Amino acid sequence: MLALPPAYEGMLSFLMNLLLIEFRAEIGFANTQAILRTPDLFPGRRAQAEEAAEIVERIRIDEEIHVTSLRLYLGELRTLELRTVDGGTVRGADLIDPFWQGLVRWATVEQPVLAAAAEHERLKTLILGTSGGPRLLAEFDRLADLREPAASAG
Repeated sequence: MLALPPAYEGMLSFLMNLLLIEFRAEIGFANTQAILRTPDLFPGRRAQAEEAAEIVERIRIDEEIHVTSLRLYLGELRTLELRTVDGGTVRGADLIDPFWQGLVRWATVEQPVLAAAAEHERLKTLILGTSGGPRLLAEFDRLADLREPAASAG
């Protein structure tokens, strides 16, 4: 968003990154609850698993206001005419929307592939340090899938 003064670009970038973090946290909370509420898991400790799921639910409720307020702020900013560094104006949506799309693509397509590759290298070192390491690594790599997710690539 080079058309904006750096302080405003930084604020918008911060708000969008924070919203993305909140969305990812919500996915994590939902998955955690699903795991905790899986009947076959934690046999003999179902009450504790349900209590843990309830604690996660309370955190989710507490976090919901963050998502709501960030969506409101960014939605309102999209409707404004923003002053550019050259003295002109630009619609907020014309800056925010492409930045958001790029941020989502990075977080859901590009970054996971980079993180997987980095973790693969870390695990490769550990595997090669074990007895039978090359054989285990070959089997590990045979099972690995480090390709970009096809459904998200567009």
